[in-house]
Amino acid sequence: MEAALRAVLRRQEAVLGHPPRLTSELGEQGLQTAALSLASAPLAVRTNEVTICSPFWPRQPELGSHGAHFVGLNARHIARDYYDRPADDWMRAHWARHRAALYRRTVHRGSKPGGMNSPRPPSSFFRFPARAEGAAPNRRKEDGSNR
Repeated sequence: MEAALRAVLRRQEAVLGHPPRLTSELGEQGLQTAALSLASAPLAVRTNEVTICSPFWPRQPELGSHGAHFVGLNARHIARDYYDRPADDWMRAHWARHRAALYRRTVHRGSKPGGMNSPRPPSSFFRFPARAEGAAPNRRKEDGSNR
């Protein structure tokens, strides 16, 4: 990965005439995508497959069929209120709501999760096992029903 990152940075420097500057997290994500794309084209997924999961608008509050990206979960502190409640409280409640399902559905290849009592997940992205071919998507709701 390091070699691929360096190759992308060298190419950009040749185009720009100076070393590129990463001014935001989006620039870093773009660099990573470009580096990974050197080996093969990136796989695009729909947001019902890997949801952008957050308690804050715009978002999808539920887990996707194959994964979830938890927006803001890696932040140590979110210094704002959302509907007159600290954003940190929303994030803790959001994680607590999904934690058990994530640990049931997450494939841990030789690694151990951060612990069921951990206030934060081991990672902000979880990859769920693929469904068997022809199997219906997981449509179970929070209350355990399928409706």
